[in-house]
Amino acid sequence: MVSPIQYMHLTERPNDPAPPGLDLIGLVTPVDLCRQVLAAVSQQGSTPTVYSNIFDLQQRVMHLYHLQDFENAVSLKLEKELEKGPHTVDIASLFPNAPSAGQSASFQKEPVSRMMMRVIEAQNVTEAISQFKRLKMSGDPRYDCSERVLNLFGIDLAYMGRVADAIEVLKLVVEEHPQSANAYDSLAWAFMQSGQTEPAISNYEKSLELNPKNANAVRRLEELRGKSQPL
Repeated sequence: MVSPIQYMHLTERPNDPAPPGLDLIGLVTPVDLCRQVLAAVSQQGSTPTVYSNIFDLQQRVMHLYHLQDFENAVSLKLEKELEKGPHTVDIASLFPNAPSAGQSASFQKEPVSRMMMRVIEAQNVTEAISQFKRLKMSGDPRYDCSERVLNLFGIDLAYMGRVADAIEVLKLVVEEHPQSANAYDSLAWAFMQSGQTEPAISNYEKSLELNPKNANAVRRLEELRGKSQPL
């Protein structure tokens, strides 16, 4: 099983035997075969699979792997870990020889959207944007402040029903990336979700200006202009 988690919580002691069938899976699917499967499906490139794990149900052992290094595992005996009671294990600390933050920043950075969501929930979107700008100016290498992260965050907010917050975040994307057709397209969509036709049209027009091949903008503009025509 490939897992994106960076922390794991161990809370229950496996006193009962494995359910019927799982022991059989453990017999016919050895750890070596599982490692081959993980190696085949793990992602590489700019957004690789950071951590993977294999649960050996026969031995009650969990094997953890970092990146695509499936030859070297950190193995945890579940009985021993669960004897400690409920606790959290920082997976990164189990790999002291892993690439440093600077060497692997492209995939170990925390999406800045997580910080912003915490601030929005505790305070408001205005403060979240202010903190984003301060953080970006500081050059903190721990955070991913990319256009993609911000844009997805704005869209997620809209789907969560927080359209007003989404608009402010997507305005930030446009401010940070004024030559991005996608940024204007997303902002236009958010205005459209809020029923604000004129700013939606304006931003779709800007997106189309930057990318004349944006078929979505063409389709949306036809729809919006049709609605805005007087009867």
